[in-house]
Amino acid sequence: GSKVLGNISKYTKIGGYGIGVIGGLTAIGEFAYSKKENADYAKLVVAAYIIGVNFVPVVGPVISIGLGTLDAMGYFDSYYYSFNYYNQPRK
Repeated sequence: GSKVLGNISKYTKIGGYGIGVIGGLTAIGEFAYSKKENADYAKLVVAAYIIGVNFVPVVGPVISIGLGTLDAMGYFDSYYYSFNYYNQPRK
């Protein structure tokens, strides 16, 4: 019963922190070798946000894992690249 749920919660939290750290290090590495465009800064900010969500009690690690997975699958790419065109002069 509750012992099983407690274990699941504990391992989800540990997994969330692990994935958050790996995602954060990956984002920092990608940023270091990037062209430093607006999209690169947006990726870095979102990575920091995903790591921060880990610290929300109870649901944070699960949300962080979900957001990290979506980010790794490329679901936020169009959002990131839209920053490259933000505030550009119109032709």
